[in-house]
Amino acid sequence: MENHRDYLREEIRSAYALGRQQLLKLLLNQENPASLDRNLAYFDYLSRARRERIQQALSELEQLAELRRAVDGERQQLEALEREQRDRGEQLAEARRERASVLSRLTAEIDSDGERLRRLNEDEAELESMLDRLREALADIPERELDRQPFASQRGSLRWPVDGRIRVAFGSREGRMDGHWQGILLAASDGQAITAVAHGRVVFADWLRGYGLLLIIDHGDGHMTLYGYNDSLYKEVGDWVEPGETIAAAGSSGGREQPGLYFELRVQGRPQDPITWLRRRG
Repeated sequence: MENHRDYLREEIRSAYALGRQQLLKLLLNQENPASLDRNLAYFDYLSRARRERIQQALSELEQLAELRRAVDGERQQLEALEREQRDRGEQLAEARRERASVLSRLTAEIDSDGERLRRLNEDEAELESMLDRLREALADIPERELDRQPFASQRGSLRWPVDGRIRVAFGSREGRMDGHWQGILLAASDGQAITAVAHGRVVFADWLRGYGLLLIIDHGDGHMTLYGYNDSLYKEVGDWVEPGETIAAAGSSGGREQPGLYFELRVQGRPQDPITWLRRRG
């Protein structure tokens, strides 16, 4: 546009220097016809070139105006998106504040170490009682009806229930005033798929205090695996599952502050270190 402006400036200066009625002056000039024809041809070329240059400048000015209108439209859209994102950010911040407030109230309710210990013991006792009842109920199921590879033979080769690092190891006393962890806590994101480690049958799928949404799978011969803290359960009692089949979605139920999976493995009712049963990872 600067080039067009400079050109038009020179054209205006030249037109002013030559004066008005340039064509009329050429016609009235007393020159021989050949020279007049040649000058008229030159004049025609210059006039056409000038018109084309002016038209090109006008066309590009219109394109520039269209581009400016398009940029203004996109700027308005971006400003609208920015306002929308800012509103969403404020909503998320408010949700975080509400959640922090709820967690603070819950923490205050069980702030006493003695109260927390009592609840942990009650939760574990309730789980133990339920597992005892499950073992008694499963004792009547003939093993010949369970067509599968023996669970005990898969020690050290079981697939992991979720691809996450170990937050709390088996036997750790982290977060406990008395006793120790009878399973492991694996890191997981909200909604991440939880899969069965081996073939088996679902014998419990419900809420249990301290463990949140809990799913228990019986693998036969007194072997059971437990999957706790889930956000949702995809299987019901009586369902058969295959290794690697999705059975739940990870979450933070059971009063957890962060999402994860509580995984426990029991043999004849006794907790075992799941790491000795799972396949080694790099």
